[in-house]
Amino acid sequence: MMRDLPNIKEIHDVCEGCQLGKQHQQAFPSGKAWRAKALLELVHTDVCGPIRTPSLDNNKYFILFIDDYTIMTWVYFLRQRSKVFNIFKKFKTRVEKQSGRYIKALRSDRGKEYTSKEFNKFCEDEGSINKQLAMLLNKMESQKEKIELSWRWQDP
Repeated sequence: MMRDLPNIKEIHDVCEGCQLGKQHQQAFPSGKAWRAKALLELVHTDVCGPIRTPSLDNNKYFILFIDDYTIMTWVYFLRQRSKVFNIFKKFKTRVEKQSGRYIKALRSDRGKEYTSKEFNKFCEDEGSINKQLAMLLNKMESQKEKIELSWRWQDP
């Protein structure tokens, strides 16, 4: 037997994020949602926040970009929601240069950050973005929710 070891209590409570992450969900109906057949053909996006506890760099928001084809997810942190458009332009430039492909469609949850005149003009000028503002009712929504939940449970 070992002596002088601390007595460790076993905790049986599970945090909300862990509980929700382990719940089973209904299968998504096949053939109902349009799916991308190539890289960057459809990118899902959402802005999350404000988060009650800011990061060490004082960020209270984050923006998600999820490629529908590869499920690759990019996360950018923001101090202010008003910086969404600048972050989108940086993201677009970066992924298009790295992949050699262009973003063809962008799908969001109809948030105000993607309905500004500045954003609409940018989409018109680029010509390659077919801005699809639709409710996220497919697997990308559950991916986004899992990321959001993992952030929420850390808040006090």
